[in-house]
Amino acid sequence: MKLVHYIILAIALALASWLAINGINSNATAQQESQDNKPYQIMVMMDLPANHLRAGSTYSAGYGNARQKAVRQKLGKSIAKKYGLEFVDNWPMPLMGIECFIMNVPSTMKIDELITQLSADKRVSWAEPMEDYGVLTSQRTYNDPLYSVSPAGQKWKIADLHSKWTGRNVSIAVVDTQIERNHPDLRGRIASFKNFTPMANSNAELHGTGVAGVIGAKANNGIGIAGVAPNAKLLGLRACWQNKSNQQSICNTLSLARALNYAVEKRVDIINLSLGGPTSRLLSQLIDTATNRNITIVAAYNKKLPSGGFPASHKQVIAVSSDGESYSMSRGFKAPGNGIPTTRPGGKWHLADGSSYAAAHVSGLLALMQECRKTAARNCRSIATTSNSRFIIDAKASLM
Repeated sequence: MKLVHYIILAIALALASWLAINGINSNATAQQESQDNKPYQIMVMMDLPANHLRAGSTYSAGYGNARQKAVRQKLGKSIAKKYGLEFVDNWPMPLMGIECFIMNVPSTMKIDELITQLSADKRVSWAEPMEDYGVLTSQRTYNDPLYSVSPAGQKWKIADLHSKWTGRNVSIAVVDTQIERNHPDLRGRIASFKNFTPMANSNAELHGTGVAGVIGAKANNGIGIAGVAPNAKLLGLRACWQNKSNQQSICNTLSLARALNYAVEKRVDIINLSLGGPTSRLLSQLIDTATNRNITIVAAYNKKLPSGGFPASHKQVIAVSSDGESYSMSRGFKAPGNGIPTTRPGGKWHLADGSSYAAAHVSGLLALMQECRKTAARNCRSIATTSNSRFIIDAKASLM
């Protein structure tokens, strides 16, 4: 690269850093657009009767026949009527042996008292509020797709890792906002896509597109960036949506549960959750179901929440924070998360910050490690850390 190019790049990166410090805040506490106009919802879980289970069932949306569904809906509506709620929908989950009933709650009711009353009902396994989850990122406006400025390219020596491992035959579910599947660095990289949000499919969204780029953007194609696992099979599971007014992204308990359930049924190898929020019993049980089936789950660490927030705080989840942050962690890892060049809707690239992207790096690295385990004659290592930190990942030591 010529000297003038280095000078221009240095000025641009300095400007991007100034913008990040002086005017761009994390959207981890993103609020859903027009939230005040939407009724508050709870989820009421009830056991599925044993005789409804059938061998070989796959996607739970098609579970049972019309008569069984009508019986279950009648039960849900009777509970809603007893407690003064509005029945909205029901969703069977044979994987967990439960059925989830979604109900609207009048604004005059106290949620904590209602949850206690419902949980004491013998017909109810448990009830929990519908919570919101925010993605853990802040965005920069400067675009630079050069691999040479990628922290992972410099610190992890991705090109060296790719001489042996690229994530081939490893599947990663990217549970996030909608990915731009025809982006030049992602075209052909998203094996399947499914929408679990209450909104219809929309245009490509910022966060999911960026996270997917870090994990699996094409390598050595002469443009943009190189993903950590450029040959992994990516599943784009839209469980979050972007607020049109401020580009912040949000998910809720139900959309995340549906996406997790689908990922488990599809027997993916890794699930990337670059998001965080309050603890959920439903999501916790789905995570346990996934890990019991040898699915690895990676989540972004939120320094503003106790123990990094949920799902990062879950003991079965690999919590990941940015190695550019100085705060301490009780568990988990730190990976590149500041000044990350990645894909952006519109066929563009930009720099992004946040533990969302640190988590994406680790999901990609784990794909390389799983390919090693699946194909190598020798034993493959666990994630290794640097000699001066038990949290910061040494990617080469993990694989080479």
